[in-house]
Amino acid sequence: MIGLLVVGVILITPKVTTLINPEMGCVYLTDENTAANLQDLTSKIGAAVDNRQQELVIRYMKGTTVTSDMRKAFNAQKGLSGFSYSHEDFTRTPDNDKLVRIVFKYQ
Repeated sequence: MIGLLVVGVILITPKVTTLINPEMGCVYLTDENTAANLQDLTSKIGAAVDNRQQELVIRYMKGTTVTSDMRKAFNAQKGLSGFSYSHEDFTRTPDNDKLVRIVFKYQ
């Protein structure tokens, strides 16, 4: 039996937690907006570049290596003339996660 419980702005099911309030930064707790490691970071940046997005904001779970991992992730990309990024502590998790804002520059 699958149960459904609604508590405030959080919808909870046995396998999925969907956070409804993006203004509070909760949207960055979803898998779609989270990179867990370098491979995931490279993949998410690659998808954004393929779609020619101008900007990407994601939570990176390996916050202690964000600088070197960003360099590695961007070295794997084609079609960019440059990029800039900034990061800040993501305080909604107890770990050393970072919220990373990336701006892409295309050729």
